[in-house]
Amino acid sequence: MQAVVSKIKHLRWYICALLFLRRRSTISFRQVIATLKPVLQKEGIWDDIGYSWVVSSFRRMR
Repeated sequence: MQAVVSKIKHLRWYICALLFLRRRSTISFRQVIATLKPVLQKEGIWDDIGYSWVVSSFRRMR
């Protein structure tokens, strides 16, 4: 195990960076969806139930 880890320098920092980027993108997507909600509801693309499904799926991604 030690030989595998020593081949990739700073492996733990790569993992931390990936986790940070994943969390940041999830927050950004949620903000975009919240901003678009009134427009999409006015257009008739989705209702409150559809919006709640999307928001709950992002909560599960945390």
